[in-house]
Amino acid sequence: MNDAPLCRNCNTPRLGPHCQNCGQKAVGRLTLKGFFQNGLARAFSMDRGYLRTFVGLMKRPGHVAREYVDGRRASYTNPLTYWLIAATFQLIALWMINDIYLEAFQESIRLPMEQQPDGGEKVLEQYKTAFGTDDPVPVMAGILVKAIRAAYSYLGVIFALSLAFFLNLFLRKKSGGENLAEQLVFALYMIGHWALLTAFILPFSARISTTAHGVIGIVGYFVIVFVGSLQFHQRGYKAAFASALSMLLAFLIYFVVMLIVMVGFMIAGSELF
Repeated sequence: MNDAPLCRNCNTPRLGPHCQNCGQKAVGRLTLKGFFQNGLARAFSMDRGYLRTFVGLMKRPGHVAREYVDGRRASYTNPLTYWLIAATFQLIALWMINDIYLEAFQESIRLPMEQQPDGGEKVLEQYKTAFGTDDPVPVMAGILVKAIRAAYSYLGVIFALSLAFFLNLFLRKKSGGENLAEQLVFALYMIGHWALLTAFILPFSARISTTAHGVIGIVGYFVIVFVGSLQFHQRGYKAAFASALSMLLAFLIYFVVMLIVMVGFMIAGSELF
């Protein structure tokens, strides 16, 4: 009788610390420490089933996260790596439509000022003084675009961590439930995959309407988290709605952080002029 432990990736009896069939190291349950150690070590590695991960997330997003948490990790790209790749594509897409966002922000800044001539003129004069230019609107729009780029890059970690925190808060069980590290795997895969998809459509949708693209992006995050929760948490619609609520709360924190970053960029920008 073979008492060798099974590899959690390919179910082959493992004869040593690594599976002789697929090469995966023996793994236990995820912890935050182990997740970040492994994630940072493989942050720029794309040789671990990237295409399989992408296709799997397209078909059954929550199932990929579930399998990764359950130990089938050699078959999929690390969730942190997957999110980093998605964030990179988002930044490339934003660079491609930089002029469109600059124009949209300039219009959104000028319009309220034009609708309120007296108050708008006073505000404009204040901005002229702060930025030391006769036309501060392009400068302000450029600062806002920089803040958006920051939001699509490193600030996305705050978004994922917030989502994982609320998922762990609402769906935590005393025994047998997912821990915070496992919820973070789910959050990074869901956020990373939808961010990757929106990066592909951004150069086209933003040319039609930046507002429409924003709405599509936000709705898409809720849809993928809701559907993914059904497959990952496997606790029915109650858990899926709890996941959607977690997404809403994560968005609120994300937008507050974005607002703080935008104000910070504005203050820093005014001090440079």
